Amino acid sequence: MDDPAIKSIGIQKVGQTGYTCLVSKLLETEPSCLWLHPVEKLIGKDIIQAMHKTLGDEYDRWYKIQDIAFKTGKETGGYYMWHDKREKYMVMVPIEGTNFFIPSTTYIDEFTLPMTELQVRANKLTGTVTRIVMIVLAAAAILVALIVVFYSFRLSGRIKKLSAAADRISLGDVDFEMERIKSRDEIEDLADAFSRMQESIRLALKRLKERR
Repeated sequence: MDDPAIKSIGIQKVGQTGYTCLVSKLLETEPSCLWLHPVEKLIGKDIIQAMHKTLGDEYDRWYKIQDIAFKTGKETGGYYMWHDKREKYMVMVPIEGTNFFIPSTTYIDEFTLPMTELQVRANKLTGTVTRIVMIVLAAAAILVALIVVFYSFRLSGRIKKLSAAADRISLGDVDFEMERIKSRDEIEDLADAFSRMQESIRLALKRLKERR
């Protein structure tokens, strides 16, 4: 038990606070005792009594793991609740040809915590990206709306000019100079057609006056 080489082999760190230790099998004539353990005051103690006192109502879950290992002589593992209400996992591995087992135990959250932290960071990143996307979409929607309004006003203004010109022509006023509309679209084509129609009507009226 005091040999440093044996201690370095039998006591290994698992995770942050987990560890391995060495226990003897429960026999009819001998209790199950700790022979290597990070807490030296527990060495030589009856592990079953010590754990019953420590775990209280949660003792049965821990004992079932050890009991199966002792009875079958095979590697056994399972979950149990420590006295601080944090779940642990333990594996009991037999040392072939002896009455000894090496339990390895650690808190589960020490292994899941990095994944939990990663999930939290991922959720924060997702939230940030979602907000950015929403802002971009809102800005795009506003920009599109402004463009639509701008072109709507331009289109509406051009149509009003054509409508006014049509009204003047319908009243016989064909001598005014129609404002040129340059839009490179159907509105410009329509304005050119109006201009040609105005010129045709003006010439027709002129010829009619000359015949009289």
